Amino acid sequence: KRIVVVLAVAFLVPVPAFAAQESFPFLAQAINERVNVRAGQSQNFEKLYQLEKGEEVIVVGKDFSWYKVQIPPGTYVYISDKYVRLVSSMPGGSLREEGEIIGDRVNVRSSAKVESTILGQVEKGSRVRVLEKIPGWYKIAPPAQVFGWVADGLVKFKSRDITAYHPKERQKEGSPAG
Repeated sequence: KRIVVVLAVAFLVPVPAFAAQESFPFLAQAINERVNVRAGQSQNFEKLYQLEKGEEVIVVGKDFSWYKVQIPPGTYVYISDKYVRLVSSMPGGSLREEGEIIGDRVNVRSSAKVESTILGQVEKGSRVRVLEKIPGWYKIAPPAQVFGWVADGLVKFKSRDITAYHPKERQKEGSPAG
């Protein structure tokens, strides 16, 4: 009799609609201003990027109460210059070159320091977009193999259609608004 009551109660407890929708990947949007995308699953990890209210992000997984997300364009990550061979210049001004990875499983980090958080790795032969040279490092656009983390209560489900993702174009510092 108790088993029947427990089962009956379990089926009566409403499941949040979002929990039923949570399969990966999906498109989410920030529900607050200044939602931090962090280098790991804790507030102790460094901030990589801040989402504005309504800004979208692609969620690819979950670890406890943190969503694993594709790092938004406009975020900068770093790779040791020892493992990159510059192969071509790209149009668009300052140092914007393509680099080829010449090491096996090279770490991509949150800042230009060996002690900084590893966000992912790139395989030998992969190409990266080099944005700037820093002593011992290259600042690069985030490759597809690196991820950030967002606390799950700060974004909400928007769509399963990740092809609908339209990254926000941000004004670069010092450029005129327009």
